[in-house]
Amino acid sequence: MPNTPIQPEVALKRLSATCARREICEQDAIKKLRLWQIPEEEQAKIMAQLIRYGFIDNERYARAYVEDKMKYNRWGRRKVEMMLRTKGIDDDIISAAIEEFADEESTEDTLRQLLQEKLRSLRNETDKFKKKQKLLRFAISRGFEYGDIIDIVEDLL
Repeated sequence: MPNTPIQPEVALKRLSATCARREICEQDAIKKLRLWQIPEEEQAKIMAQLIRYGFIDNERYARAYVEDKMKYNRWGRRKVEMMLRTKGIDDDIISAAIEEFADEESTEDTLRQLLQEKLRSLRNETDKFKKKQKLLRFAISRGFEYGDIIDIVEDLL
């Protein structure tokens, strides 16, 4: 089935069904259309229809993505921003979505919980400097900001 061209009408129905089940952004939809070998002019028509009827909305996608990744995956602001940029979402939309969901208190609580869990997994590490470095690298890889991380790491150690 992969890489076999399909009719534009079928592509529209498939994408509509996908969008009804979950949020997708414009870039993901275009990737699907290219995979299905839909001609460029048909892609534009399909995308226009999906956007006009509210199946695809980058702002709604960004809000859902931010909430999901920050709440359930416990990612920090920087990682969420970076991933949304790779999806082709505008910076204004990203900023608005993050500001809507993320507050300083919940971000700090999440970071503290993550670092406490990580610290427990490092109980065999006796060198305080190595422990600190591992905690810092872990939190940075999760997308948290250095200034927030260092305060909590110092507090925990």
